[in-house]
Amino acid sequence: MAKLTWFNQAFIFTGMILSISASVRADELAYEIEDFRPVTAVDEFLPDWEESPEFFAPETLTRAATRLQNQVEALTRGNGDWSLEFVWIRPKGGSVILSHLNRFETMIPASTVKLFTGWLAFEKKVATQSYIRSMLQHSDNDMANHLLKKVGGRLYLQRTMRETLDLDPPASLSIHDGSGLSPRNRASANHQFRLLRHILRNPKYPVFKKLLAGPGKPGTLRLRLSNHRGKLFAKTGTLPDTGVCALAGFAETPNGTMIFSIIGNDLTRSTSATRRMIDRIVDLNINYLKALKR
Repeated sequence: MAKLTWFNQAFIFTGMILSISASVRADELAYEIEDFRPVTAVDEFLPDWEESPEFFAPETLTRAATRLQNQVEALTRGNGDWSLEFVWIRPKGGSVILSHLNRFETMIPASTVKLFTGWLAFEKKVATQSYIRSMLQHSDNDMANHLLKKVGGRLYLQRTMRETLDLDPPASLSIHDGSGLSPRNRASANHQFRLLRHILRNPKYPVFKKLLAGPGKPGTLRLRLSNHRGKLFAKTGTLPDTGVCALAGFAETPNGTMIFSIIGNDLTRSTSATRRMIDRIVDLNINYLKALKR
C-alpha cells in the first residue's frame, strides 16, 4: 500500500474534525427541535418523602429529566440572561423542581410585577375582581399603578411581599412601581415562585387564577400556548426597548399543578422569537409532567 503523504494525512484529519463538529452541532439542534415524550414512571425517580420538602437532587433524576434540563439550557443559550424555575407541586404534598436556571438571580421582571400588585389588591379587596382581571389579563399599566396607590404605595407593597414570602435577604426583591415599567424593579424566578406558591396555598386560589391571562381568553396570552387552553393561568411581561421578556403562572395537569417563572434580560433575539422560545420551554415542562405515570 502506498504511503500517505503529509498533505493527505492533514486532509483526512481535517475531515474527521469537521465531522465531529457537525455531529456535536446536530446534537445541540436536537434539543431545540425534537419532541419530548418521556415515559418514565414517577416512582422511578422520586423517593417516598414523608415531609416532601422542595428539593433538587440530581442523583434521583432519570435520563428523561436530565434531557429536559438540557433542552431548557440549549433553548436559552445565546439569547441574553435568564432566571427561571419550573416546580411541580405534588398533589399529596411537597414539590419537585423540574428545570431551573439562575433561579435566585434578580432580573428586571417587566409586567410580571403586576402579580405582586394584583395579589395584594385582591387580598385587601381594594378593587373589584373585574377591575383586577382587566388589569392582569390586558396588562394595563395605569390600572396597575392606580391599584398600587390603593394598597398603600410601593414601599408598603415591597415590605409586605418581603415579609410574606420570607425572603433572605429581603432587599433582593425591589419594587419601584405597580406596573413593571420601571427598569429599577428587581425580582428573581424564585421570588415569583414563592409568591405563586403562596397564592396556590390560599383558599382563594381558584378565584384568583381566573383573573389571570390564559390561552384563548381575552388578553396577552390569547394566541399563545393554545394546546393548554383552560389549564394555564399566567402573567406576561415585556419591555422590548430594554430586551426583557417574562412569563409566570400556573399550569394544571392530571399529575398536579406546575408553578413556573421565566425571566429573560438583555435579549439578543426579537420579542416574537423570544416569546416562542418561552412558550416552547413551558410546553416542554408541562408535557414532561403530564407524561409521568400517576
